[in-house]
Amino acid sequence: METNSLFLRAVQLAVIASYELVGKNDKNMLYQKAVDIINKLLTSNDVKAKIAIGEGELDAAPMLYQGQTFSHQQAITIDIAVDPIEGTIPASKNEPGSISCIAVAKNNTMLQISEMYMEKLFLSQDLAVIVDFNQPIEAILLTLLKIKQNLSCILLNKPRHQKIIKTICQLGIKVELINEEDVLGAIYLDIVLIHRPNLNFYKTIKVYTELLQCKAKRLINVVGVSNFDKDMIEILFEETGIYPNLNQIEFNPFNQRWNRVQYCQNKNILVQAYSTNANTMENQILAAEAKKYNCTAAQLVLAWIQYFSIQPIAKAELLRHIQENKQSEKNRLTKKTIQILQSLNMYDNIYPETFDRF
Repeated sequence: METNSLFLRAVQLAVIASYELVGKNDKNMLYQKAVDIINKLLTSNDVKAKIAIGEGELDAAPMLYQGQTFSHQQAITIDIAVDPIEGTIPASKNEPGSISCIAVAKNNTMLQISEMYMEKLFLSQDLAVIVDFNQPIEAILLTLLKIKQNLSCILLNKPRHQKIIKTICQLGIKVELINEEDVLGAIYLDIVLIHRPNLNFYKTIKVYTELLQCKAKRLINVVGVSNFDKDMIEILFEETGIYPNLNQIEFNPFNQRWNRVQYCQNKNILVQAYSTNANTMENQILAAEAKKYNCTAAQLVLAWIQYFSIQPIAKAELLRHIQENKQSEKNRLTKKTIQILQSLNMYDNIYPETFDRF
């Protein structure tokens, strides 16, 4: 379980580390930031993994290479396939569609191949068990059309694909072309957030509507927002008739936004808290309360946030910190401790509440 958390944290940190170079037109440096942080995290935690499928050799980008390991003392037990940033070009241009991705399997169970362009076909699970992947793509499509008439297909818009695009269109299958990121076109996304409302709120409404359409197509499981207040969410509801699944807000003992929390919980919108441990390490009151529970101030705050059915997002790079965060669930705080932490509220934002101007 701890190792799984590390792999999840690896792609999270890759996105965070490369974010400063989004829109700076330097795709290699952006990629390098993601590579470096994944290397650092997995090596410092002595993860028993090797890269079965890496990324970077083909275009001489900085890479996590095939055969690379992260542990010098333990036997390898895990294979991984990794692309620190899938879609470096759109990310470098501040365009949508880039992700960080990693796949994990038992050692020596992933097919290890040199990096190359290859034909790939992704189907939903119910259709994948029906077709014969050894058949030509045209035969597979004809088989699918006998089962399901309203088929849609996502393809990379590349010169090498023009022939198959023409064939698919002639069969009456709906085609959606994308310029980059074939992984993103093939996967199901668990959560997608509108990180910040746009200064032109009509753009926010448009994006939210399109995300709901993706959810209706079962391409996304959860559509959420971040840094949205009550009025903004109500506008989204008025325009679409659907509330977001979650709202991610800054929340900690020194910045308690109870009006947002209560509103969201009344609407069955999950509240996620970021910057949970801001300014907690230096606070003597938190230190004294934490000592009563034989835990850290960070663990105390996480337990306090979870008491109110708020889901904390706790930053951690080292395995021991991830484990400490997990252990915070076991702390049962008294009403007096809860009240003491509530009394620390100063509405002190770490990050300014501004609109996105893009």
